[in-house]
Amino acid sequence: MEYIWPIEEHWNHRQVKTILNSSDVKENWRNISDAIKSLSWNDIVNLHNSEYADKQKSISKALNESLQLELISLGARNKVEIFAEKPFNKAPYIIEQKLENIAIDYVFGHYNTIPWKISRLAASMMSSNLEKSIKTSVGILILVDKELKKTGNFDSGIGTWEQAVDYLRVFDNQWDAPILLLGLRDPGIFQIEDKRK
Repeated sequence: MEYIWPIEEHWNHRQVKTILNSSDVKENWRNISDAIKSLSWNDIVNLHNSEYADKQKSISKALNESLQLELISLGARNKVEIFAEKPFNKAPYIIEQKLENIAIDYVFGHYNTIPWKISRLAASMMSSNLEKSIKTSVGILILVDKELKKTGNFDSGIGTWEQAVDYLRVFDNQWDAPILLLGLRDPGIFQIEDKRK
């Protein structure tokens, strides 16, 4: 599986490129990158066809499950509370996954969730008057690019990597934390069709 790389200046949010190469993040980032690259689109399509094709039209659930399992195999924790204080120690103040000092989230749903997911990642890093449960140095938001949106048969309202880049530019000063937008590329080897009843 390939993703949009290298980081260009217009989406090098809060110098995330430098942070990913820092001594306390570099190894975890390399492991995450290698894990994502090792995922097989054929396996994801087969998972979709066997488990999800009759329930939904897009590849989102198979993609989400495959990514989560791969990151769990690295030691990532799932559904991690950002804050220790009640009532902020439950949803919606939870990041999808955390590997050491890297917070990870996904957007395979509506584009309106992009700002909230970025805000949540930023909250895991930025100082707060609430007691934190975790400490992170960088956030990674995984999205599909606009071509994979078509190929994967996602709904028209799904958020894309391109939209997330625009959000970062518009709301730059509100998210004072390094966020990597990791855009999954369309491999050009499949096309998902809606087979729901």
